[in-house]
This record gives sequence, structure tokens and C-alpha cells, in this order.
Amino acid sequence: AGGRLSALSGSGLTRTATFTPHRNAEGEAHISVAADTFTDAAGNANTVGSNTVSLAMDTQTPTITGVTITGKDSLGDAKAGALTVGDHIDVEVSFSEAVVVSNSGQISYAINVGGCTKFAQYSGMSQDGTKMTLRYTVAGGAVDTAGGITAAANALGLGASGAIADAAGNAADVRVSASGGSNGPATNSIVVDTPVPEVSVQRLGTHVVVANHVSAAAMPNDTVVLEFDKPPFA
Repeated sequence: AGGRLSALSGSGLTRTATFTPHRNAEGEAHISVAADTFTDAAGNANTVGSNTVSLAMDTQTPTITGVTITGKDSLGDAKAGALTVGDHIDVEVSFSEAVVVSNSGQISYAINVGGCTKFAQYSGMSQDGTKMTLRYTVAGGAVDTAGGITAAANALGLGASGAIADAAGNAADVRVSASGGSNGPATNSIVVDTPVPEVSVQRLGTHVVVANHVSAAAMPNDTVVLEFDKPPFA
């Protein structure tokens, strides 16, 4: 049970057959010869079945069962507020069984940050081997104030030589849905805001103004106005 046995080959007292397990099967295969299934040259049938041989088999393909995207601060702790330069966006990919990663530097997950594609790079595996974390570190200029980092379908990439497989060597099916899909990233409310705040200075009076300093000859009616693009904090 659990697969298909080929026709016998060879001659004499020793014959061989090849066992091919079914696809996506896992567990044990049991091989035996039932009674009354063959005869000798004189026509005598085997009246007793053979012993049973058990073979371990695993052709089960690991699959992605879910993806979560979370915002972290520069120390790797969860962050509820807007992410800024040096903070992280972590992508956690869950698999149906434990997997092993090869050439991890090739593996990445494409995410959408404010309309721009960024790549979270492989960061590590959970102790039980079922969850893989990929990390993008927020750089200057990244802005996503709509709230919610998303990803397109099949965003997990293996590069030229990356590989994900189970202990038996079955390559993982890395197909994944877009955000909100059956096994794609769950909804999140991450905000990214990295632009450096800017300020401009305007002169309303008639006396000389240098940067944000009024000259010594300035009269009380001289006014300097500082325009910030964001509310300033001390």
C-alpha cells in the first residue's frame, strides 16, 4: 500500500521490483506477496503469503500556509507607531511542515512600500523549522502613509540558487497569494514615514535678515516666519 510496484525482473530464485510511492504521500508503505499469487514450474501455487516489509516514505510537498507582515523598531521589538529610518518590516512565512533553506542569501520577499517595491531578505527560521522570517530595513525616502504594507502574488523569490525543501528533499511549493488571499499576507496597518523635516525662513519686515537672525539694526516691526513641513518637536 502507498505506492505502485513494478513488474518483476530477473531470473532464478531472486527477482526484483521497483516501488514508486504515490505523490504527496507520507508515512509507511507495506509490501508483501499474498498467498496463491504465483506457481512453480510444476504448477504448485504458493499457499502461504510472504512476510511484510515496511518502507518509510515522504513525497509530501511543503506548502505555504500563511504570511504575516509586522513593523519592528530598530531593536527588533514590535512597533505600533510609524516606522522610520532603521526600523524593520518583518515578513513571516509559515509552511505546512518543517523545511530547510539552502543558499539563504538568495531568498527574498517583495513588498510594496508606498508604491515602490522593496525586498525583505532572509533573516532566519523558527526553532521547529516551520516559520521563515525575512526582513526589510527602512531606508531614507521610504513613505507609506496609507497604512498597510502589501505584497503581490508569488512574492517569495528563490533567486538563482536559493532552495526550500523538507528533510526528505521535497522542494517546497513557494506559490503564495497576494495580500488578503488564501495564503497571502494578512491585513496590517503599518505606516512608514521617513522624510527629513524641513524648514524655510521668510522675512516680513524691511530690515536685513540673515538666515533666522534679525540684524542688530532691526526695528520691532521686523518679523521672521519659520515654515515647517511637519509640526516641530523640541
